[in-house]
Amino acid sequence: MRPPLGLYIHIPFCKSKCSYCDFYSVSYSELASDNYIKAVISEFNRVIEYFDDITFDTIYLGGGTPSLLTTNQLIRLVNALIESGRLEKKLEFSIEVNPESSNNFRLYRDIGINRVSIGVQTLNQNILNNLNRLHNSKQAVSAIQNANEFFENINADLMIGLPSQTKADVRHSLLRILPYITHLSVYMLRLSEGTKMMMDIDSEILTPLSDDATIDQYDLIFDKATKLNFNRYEISNFSKGVKYECKHNIKYWNCSESIGLGPGSHSYINNVRYDNPSDIKNYIKNKACSFPSTFECCKPQSVSISLFEAIMLGLRMPVGINIEDINNRFKINFLEKYKSVLKTIDDYVTLKDGRLFIRPEYLTVQNSIVIEFLDY
Repeated sequence: MRPPLGLYIHIPFCKSKCSYCDFYSVSYSELASDNYIKAVISEFNRVIEYFDDITFDTIYLGGGTPSLLTTNQLIRLVNALIESGRLEKKLEFSIEVNPESSNNFRLYRDIGINRVSIGVQTLNQNILNNLNRLHNSKQAVSAIQNANEFFENINADLMIGLPSQTKADVRHSLLRILPYITHLSVYMLRLSEGTKMMMDIDSEILTPLSDDATIDQYDLIFDKATKLNFNRYEISNFSKGVKYECKHNIKYWNCSESIGLGPGSHSYINNVRYDNPSDIKNYIKNKACSFPSTFECCKPQSVSISLFEAIMLGLRMPVGINIEDINNRFKINFLEKYKSVLKTIDDYVTLKDGRLFIRPEYLTVQNSIVIEFLDY
């Protein structure tokens, strides 16, 4: 019997483009978003007809800005998901919310959403301006406080490593929001070609923060969050206990199956990874490459790629990977196959009780460690 999948639904609409963002997004209009919801429901129905044995126990509405959807659009979408009969009774249902469009918490709760993720990023107004975020610090704090009236499971996103950001900025933002949330996601700035922030840095309008300064900011967050009973269960994620861990994202780190709906989304099922083209016009018209052709044109992943993914993603979590599970899934002797690799990285990892995990002090350099497993 196939375990329940995760369902990611991309809502690509934004009122403006954040200066650091390279995700697929388009300008918001009510007409376009109305047609888009119809297309998403159509894709969902094609997917569940094609895979007649799949159900879902996590849903994640990401973006873009899902909180821009109108009440009617959101209700239509959620009703279509419910009426499919493919949702498990025990369901984690998340929505990303921007502080400037955070006036629908009651609606979210009433239609079955039980987890909200609020894009704070920082409470420094000058940095918010550099990020081209539309909210101010007061709106961010108010959004989190208001969410507490309707939700227990509340995440806030913070960014570190931003130009001109200081440890004092990070400390202020963190301590201001921690009393009101049960989950924290911390993202180090990743500069991408073609973004406004990258162009500003190339033009010396902004100065990038050093790697050492970024790690200092991360260490500050780790120390403060830990003292306030937040547990780090993945490099970038902290929760106030297991019940508040993001079940949807854990599926990705465990290489579990998931379906992505909408342009620019990604799916993994039957050992096939496939993507939807980042083209909303053709997506709405159901032209060009669409499901099921997106799935059928892709070949299953090779064993070597799947094995490396399982190691790479599993080692993002402090619990690491279960050696016996890896051996059974890939028909290998892990300790024998990677004997020389384990010797190379011995100072950075621990092998205990049948699990391999990166020592806590080295999780921030995880990429440098897991690369040793590549090409074996």
